[in-house]
Amino acid sequence: MSLWNFMRSIYRFERSIEDMCFDLYKKTQARKKISGKQACLADNISFKDKYKGERCFIIGNGPSLNDMDLSLLKDEFTFTVNQLPKNKQFESINTTFHMWSDARFFKMDENDEGDMTLLETMKNVNSKDNKPVVFYEIAAKDMVEKFELDKVLDIHYFAALQFTKRRYLKKDSIDFTKVVCNWPTVIQIAITMAIYMGFSEIYLLGLDCTGF
Repeated sequence: MSLWNFMRSIYRFERSIEDMCFDLYKKTQARKKISGKQACLADNISFKDKYKGERCFIIGNGPSLNDMDLSLLKDEFTFTVNQLPKNKQFESINTTFHMWSDARFFKMDENDEGDMTLLETMKNVNSKDNKPVVFYEIAAKDMVEKFELDKVLDIHYFAALQFTKRRYLKKDSIDFTKVVCNWPTVIQIAITMAIYMGFSEIYLLGLDCTGF
């Protein structure tokens, strides 16, 4: 065996050990993440491929939305995110799904005026006769129950961890009844959810500030 081939064998062995350690670490982290909360994720199976072959629109919070007539989407399947309910056009969207994933939204102080304003924004995801499905990252569960948001909103949960290995990002590995990849932005998580739901056409609007 040449020195080059020997070094390649050593490198592959080291990568194999590294991958094994990574898998063990992530599995441990995933178990901690959802410990005692599996029931909150189990009903997500009802969304798998539910909208197979349909199209959807995922809407960010960028200023370009101000130049759009979002009422044109009122009969479409739509995902909205974060504080879009503050947008004056929000009610006209008639949104289907709304997603919250950023942990900074989930640590609320009832004596903080800003936090209570945010709480009202969360409640305002419901508009007129429209009550969309609202997805919270599972870290929000304590906050949701403390402020009884689950009595107002149609809430479901998902659990996310930061995976970096490519094999965790394949379509077949997306399972919202378990831990999924925690992407840098809520838009990317919404895309992942849309894929899980079976949407075959996914359109993105208002992503001025996401870095895409």
